[in-house]
Amino acid sequence: MHRAVTRDITERKKATEQIAYMARLMEDSNDAIFSTDPSFIIRTWNKAAEMLFGYTPEEAVGKTAGTLLKVDLSEEVIHAIRRELVESSYWKGEVYYKNKNGSNVTVLLSASGVRDPEDAVEGFVMVCRDFTERKKLELQLHQFNKELESQVAKKTAELTGIFERITDAFIAMDKNLCYTYLNKKAGELIQRDPASLIGKYVWDVFPDAVGSDTWSAFNKAMTEQKNLTNTDYYPPLDLWQENHLYPSTEGLSVFIRNVTEEKRREKRITDYKYALDQSSIVSVTDEKGVIKYVNDNFCRVSQYTAEELIGQHHHIIGSKYHPAWFFKDMWLTIKKGEVWKGEIRNKAKDGSIYWVYMTIIPFLNEKGEPFEYIALDTDISERKKAEALLDKSYQDIRQLASHLQDVREEERAGIAREIHDELGQQLTGLKMDLSWINRRPLVQDDNELSQKVVAVMNLLDTTIKTVRRIATDLRPSILDDLGLIAAIEWQSQEFSRRSGIATEFSSSVDEFEYPPAIAIGLFRICQESLTNVARHAAASKIRISLVEESENILLTIRDNGEGFDTRKIGGKKTLGLLGMKERTLMMGGEFRIESLPGKGTTLFVTVPIIATNTNP
Repeated sequence: MHRAVTRDITERKKATEQIAYMARLMEDSNDAIFSTDPSFIIRTWNKAAEMLFGYTPEEAVGKTAGTLLKVDLSEEVIHAIRRELVESSYWKGEVYYKNKNGSNVTVLLSASGVRDPEDAVEGFVMVCRDFTERKKLELQLHQFNKELESQVAKKTAELTGIFERITDAFIAMDKNLCYTYLNKKAGELIQRDPASLIGKYVWDVFPDAVGSDTWSAFNKAMTEQKNLTNTDYYPPLDLWQENHLYPSTEGLSVFIRNVTEEKRREKRITDYKYALDQSSIVSVTDEKGVIKYVNDNFCRVSQYTAEELIGQHHHIIGSKYHPAWFFKDMWLTIKKGEVWKGEIRNKAKDGSIYWVYMTIIPFLNEKGEPFEYIALDTDISERKKAEALLDKSYQDIRQLASHLQDVREEERAGIAREIHDELGQQLTGLKMDLSWINRRPLVQDDNELSQKVVAVMNLLDTTIKTVRRIATDLRPSILDDLGLIAAIEWQSQEFSRRSGIATEFSSSVDEFEYPPAIAIGLFRICQESLTNVARHAAASKIRISLVEESENILLTIRDNGEGFDTRKIGGKKTLGLLGMKERTLMMGGEFRIESLPGKGTTLFVTVPIIATNTNP
C-alpha cells in the first residue's frame, strides 16, 4: 500500500513538472499557442498569442476561439476541421483570423487533440505561426508573376507583331534546327503554312537544299557560333535568297530577304553592259570628270590602257579643238542633271584625231545632285572624214559653179557689149541708109516703094529696141557704169512699168564700193526675185531695201502677195529660189525666206562686208 502511494505521488510530481515545463515552453515560444476545451473555449493563452492577436490572457481565456478571433472560415470547413481533430487528433493548414484591432492575420495553424486515458478528447492545443507577411509576399509574388506573365505576353505579341510586319522573312529554330516560329512573310516566301512547320526539321522540309550554300552556312553558323550572311538560289521555288544568320547555343534566328528581282535586275544590267560594251565606247567619271571606269572600246580608240586612264581627268584625250564655251555649256547642262549630247573631237595617245558622238547621262544622289556621269560614245571618225570629203567636194563644186557663174557673167557682158556696140551700130547704120534712100526722088515717086521703106525702118526701130532690151537683160550697162544702187533703182522702175506692180526701192548705202561680183550677185538675186513675184505672187506692191547693218549688207525684198507655207517647198522644183540661195552662199552670205499663206513673202539676203571686201 505504501509503495503504491509513493509511486502515485512520484508520477503526479513528474506530471506536474512536465506540465510546468510545457507551460514554460509555451510562454517562451515565438509561436502563438493557446489551448481549448473540447468546445474550443480557451483555457490558456501565451505571450506570443497576446502579441499576435492583441488580446491579454484575461481577455482571451474563457472565450470561444472562433468567436474571439473571428475566424474567416465557412461553417462547413470548421466542422471538417473539428471532425478531423476528433478522428485523428491533428490538423494543419492556413487559417485567417482577425486581431483585436480588426486587422487580418494569416497563420499556419497546427491543431492537436488532447485525450484522456479513456481516449476521449478533453481539449485542443493550437500552435499558430504568423504567416501574414509571408502571405503578403506570396500575394505580391503572385501578382508580380501575373503582371510578368502579362508583360511577357504583351512583349511576345509586340515582337510577333514586329516580325509579322517586317518585309523580310523571319524564321526561328531550336538548336536542332527544328522550326519554332515563322512569320507570315516566311510562309509566303517558302510557300508553306507556318503553323504546319513548327517542330519540323528544316532539311526534312527542304531536302533539295541539302549540300547547298545555305545548308553549309546554317551548319557553319551553328558550329562556329558566328553571325553569317549568304546568298543562294533555290531552283524549286525559283528563289534568290539573302540569308542573315544569327546563332546561339539555344538555336538559330534567320532573316531571309527575297533578292530575286535584284538578281534579275543585275542580270539585265550585266546584259545591258555587255551590249553596250559590244556597241559603244563607255566611260564613267565622278562629278569632277575624273575617270572611274572605261570599257575595252574606249581603250581601243584612245590607245590608252585602263590603268593609264582611271584616275585621270577626261582632258587626257582632249584635242583643244573646241572653244571654251563649248565645254562650259556641256558642264552647265549635266550639272543640272540633264542629259547632254554632242560631237567631240578627241586625240588618241599617238596624237591621231578621232571623233565621237557623245551622250553624257548624270546619276543623281538623294539631294538631286550629280555624283557620277556615264558617257556613251559612238565613233564617228569615218563619218566625219566622209563629211570633210563631201564638204571639200561641195566647196570645189561651189567654187566651180562660182567660176562658171563668173565666166557666164563675163560672156553675157561680152555678148551684151557686142550686141549693143556691133549689132546696134550696124542696125543704126542700116536705118540711116534707109532714111537716105527714103529721101530720094525715086522712092518718093513710087508710093508702094516708099511705104515699104517706111515699114522696114519701123521694123529696124523695133529691132534696135529689142537688141537694146536683150543687151540690157544680159548685162545692164548701168550696173557697170553707175553701180548697184542705180541698177536696182532702174530695174525697179522698168519692172513696175512692164508688170504694173508698184515697186519701191530705198537704200541707206550712198555708194556701193564693193567687188563687182557682189554687185552682180545682189542684182541678179533682185532680178530673179522680181521675176518670181510677177509669175507666182499675185502681188500689187513690192518694197526693196538695201542697207548696211553692223558688219553685213542686207538686201530685203518684201511683197504683199499670196504667200506660201515655207515648210511645203522642200519637195518642189523651186529652181529660182535654189539659184538665189546658191548665189548668196557663193558670196559667203545667208539666204532666208519668211512667208505665210495670205501674208505675203519677204526675202532676206545677208552678205558679210568682210567677205565682200575679200572676195576677188
